[in-house]
Amino acid sequence: MPAPSASSGRCLWFLTRFPSWWIGFAEGLPLGGGVRMLDSVDQIELSRRQRPREGRSGEVAAALRALAFAASEEDAEVAYHRVLFAVGNNHGGSYFPIVLDAIPFLGEVLGGGTRFGRARALDVLIDLISSFEPDPEILVQEGLRPDELPGMLHASVDRLRPILQVLATDSAVPELQRLARELIDSLDED
Repeated sequence: MPAPSASSGRCLWFLTRFPSWWIGFAEGLPLGGGVRMLDSVDQIELSRRQRPREGRSGEVAAALRALAFAASEEDAEVAYHRVLFAVGNNHGGSYFPIVLDAIPFLGEVLGGGTRFGRARALDVLIDLISSFEPDPEILVQEGLRPDELPGMLHASVDRLRPILQVLATDSAVPELQRLARELIDSLDED
């Protein structure tokens, strides 16, 4: 098999060949090109996309970090709710356009977070795709209409399919395998 080109992503190439090795690693794992997990997550706070009115400055980045580095199931559960509130209204089952900026970072969590964080990141993505809707308070902003948001969210999550397929075929962590398959099924339903 030929070596991957730089543009194809060395990280995903390695993932597809050695998924069990990858599943065991967490905090600080280098991603493709020497980038470390969530190194640029603070940039999400510069986004002009609408977010929940009650959201604090820095909350989206902090919630994603908490999820990525959750050291226990309890920590991951708290972070799961925190992420859903940072991008929307968890109790109301809704999201704001800022969710589009969070999806790539959730992908980084899937590739390099703790086992607990990866499982809850999959839960976040499943909830967003399967049961959440655009928040009724979304304003038309920079040409983005609320009715376009579900399709954009779906496309953004679908770009994570390579890592989802790796997780779905690796039996090293059955919970991740099951959740990845559930998310792929949800993506395929739409």
